[in-house]
Amino acid sequence: MKVEKDNLQINTTENESNLTISEETLAIIVGLAINQVDGVAGMSTTITEELAEVFGKKAQSKGIKVEFGNDGLVIDLSIVIKFGYRIPDIAWNIQEKVRKDILAMTEYKVESINVYVQSIDFTE
Repeated sequence: MKVEKDNLQINTTENESNLTISEETLAIIVGLAINQVDGVAGMSTTITEELAEVFGKKAQSKGIKVEFGNDGLVIDLSIVIKFGYRIPDIAWNIQEKVRKDILAMTEYKVESINVYVQSIDFTE
C-alpha cells in the first residue's frame, strides 16, 4: 500500500487500477458512524481546529484525526458524551461501529481507535 500526503492509496497489480481515499473522506465516514452511537452528544474541536475556524477554514471532520499507522488506520476521536451514559460502554460502541463501517466501506484495517472524552453534555 502506498501512502501519499493527505491521501491513502491502494495499488492493485491484478487490474492495474488505483483507489485513492483521502483522510478527509475517511474522517467523514468515521463521523457518520459516531453519530449513530447512542449517548454521543457530538464532537469536540481541538485548538488547531478552532484556530483554523477563526481564519475562515471550516473543519468538516472536527474532533476526528485519521492517520495511516504501521498496521492500518490510527483514528483519534475527541467526543462529548451525554449525561447519564456509561463512558466505557459508549467508547466501546464507538470503536466497534467505526471499525465495522471503515472495513465495510473501504476494506482498510484499523490499527487503533483512541476515544478521548472531552466533556459531558448536561442538556436534555
